[in-house]
Amino acid sequence: MAKVKKEKVSGNKAEKKENTVFPIILGVLFVAVLAGVIIFLSIYSEKNKKAPVVATKVTEGDGEIVDYEKNGMVKLADYSKLEIEKEKDDTDEDLKNSNWDAYLEKCTVNDYPDGFLEEAISDTQKQYEGFAEVSGMTYDELLESYGMDENTVNEVAADTVNARMVAKTIASKENLKLTDKMKEDYLMALMSYEENERAPLDNLVKDYIEGYSGRATDDCIVEMVKDWLFKNKTTVKG
Repeated sequence: MAKVKKEKVSGNKAEKKENTVFPIILGVLFVAVLAGVIIFLSIYSEKNKKAPVVATKVTEGDGEIVDYEKNGMVKLADYSKLEIEKEKDDTDEDLKNSNWDAYLEKCTVNDYPDGFLEEAISDTQKQYEGFAEVSGMTYDELLESYGMDENTVNEVAADTVNARMVAKTIASKENLKLTDKMKEDYLMALMSYEENERAPLDNLVKDYIEGYSGRATDDCIVEMVKDWLFKNKTTVKG
């Protein structure tokens, strides 16, 4: 009797082993397949990662012509007679930009509308994140390569807002109008597009919103005022 009992126990163990080994093998195979899928998706995602999107729509108030001097937010410098010294190899574009930068330094921005500066800081950070992505660097590495830090990024953003507010104030006072053709040309230049990349205005605006800012029209107004000041109020010396 004892011998029979021993054989029965041995048979149960063998049967139990057969019943458990197969599910274990299936489990191991499932985990291996799942790990492979995760690794594949991770690699695929990394290869197809795009630069951060700055915005998805036009910012409310973009393109509105506002005289910020009326409410004391801006104090314009006199722009009736501007002068710029021409250095060797300066192009008209160089002179126009230098003229604008010099004029902006003479203006005073006392306050910002709610959200203006915060929006510009966020846009600027995401732009640099995009540059870093394209360059194969981290955001911090890119800033370091430019000799910048977060304070510098904030200053760049503040300069952007200052330019928009000053330009819109001048456009208001001088009744300057931005046409669709001007806007198209300015967006092409702002995004450094070649002529063969020219697209319908709506497409250009979409590209600008996604890559730079939700204030495409405001930034075109800045370019319009820069042109206007250089052509109508500036004497080039030298």
